[in-house]
Amino acid sequence: MAVRRQLEAMLRDLQPGGTIVVEGQPPPVAPVPAPALVQVQVPVPVPAPVQVPAPVPAPVQVPAPVHVPVQVPAPVQVPAPVQVPAPVHVPVPAPPTSSSQPAGLVSLPRWQGLLLEPCAMFQCRGCWAVLSDSLHLCAHEEGPLDILVCYRVTKDVIWEDSLTIGLEGPLLGCAYHTLTCQLCGLALGFILYSASRELAYLRGFFCFFKDSILCYLLKSQIVVEASKMDFPPETLWERLQTLKEKLVESHTRIESLVKMLKKLEEKNNGQKGRDLQQMQLDHSQDTK
Repeated sequence: MAVRRQLEAMLRDLQPGGTIVVEGQPPPVAPVPAPALVQVQVPVPVPAPVQVPAPVPAPVQVPAPVHVPVQVPAPVQVPAPVQVPAPVHVPVPAPPTSSSQPAGLVSLPRWQGLLLEPCAMFQCRGCWAVLSDSLHLCAHEEGPLDILVCYRVTKDVIWEDSLTIGLEGPLLGCAYHTLTCQLCGLALGFILYSASRELAYLRGFFCFFKDSILCYLLKSQIVVEASKMDFPPETLWERLQTLKEKLVESHTRIESLVKMLKKLEEKNNGQKGRDLQQMQLDHSQDTK
């Protein structure tokens, strides 16, 4: 800095013709050390927690009760009760007999249930188990076979799944399932699987040997051997004729019942009309 001041003074007082001689280098200037940083710890005051007061609920204002006037309805005038006449009991006439039957009406046939005279139950000869009955009897074969043919049997009749081939007798060359009693195991008959032309109509039916069957007659309540019973064959034509007769009887009975019903309806309608007219008259008199 001193050298700089000298140079500046010399330049101000510079005169022409002079020479400036600089000798040596200026002494090195020592670096000025920077002031050291002093860390001062200033305690920061921690603010105290602010206590927020709990909100006080405002008082609830209960509205004053409002008195609403209630209008009481006027009493309803109930009309006088209508006098209903007592029910009239109409006697149902008994069916006319043959002597008092008017002309034009057909006598009703008497309803007939099961006739016990021709009915019989087929039972096992060994244990008397019920196998079938005469209502399910469809054929009766005499001669070498001597069998009873039924189209329905009870659960006490069982048959083998395997087939048996007849090697002799009337079943020669026929394949059949053997029928046995489930309770005692007695052989009862057979079911034909394949047969000759003469026995082809028996295929699929239950054929019982008469020697293995007992018959219980429902009317007389006695037990008879099936071999001593005679079952007259009934053809399809006879069954159709019997069915036609029953249909005619049923139709006649229905027609007679319809006529009687119509007469009763007419009589009841007339009585109801008179009762209604009388009730209206009574009501009109009461209102006056």
